[in-house]
Amino acid sequence: MKIIHNLGVLSISKATDENAGFLLSNRRGSYCSFSNAASRYQGMFYFDAKSMEIYKFIENIEIAGKNGVDHC
Repeated sequence: MKIIHNLGVLSISKATDENAGFLLSNRRGSYCSFSNAASRYQGMFYFDAKSMEIYKFIENIEIAGKNGVDHC
């Protein structure tokens, strides 16, 4: 797997055979986390500051069917 991070004009990449995942968050308590390892913390979560509750609104993202995926 090739992992690429882009930030504006900056870019860095690395090839790996290890299990890779990612975590994106904001300063309000919401986050998005996905990896190959299943976890109850995986998915997209929204933190509602009024009710002080966190809501999971996407459980997982998978490729449907038996077709292969082209890697970059």
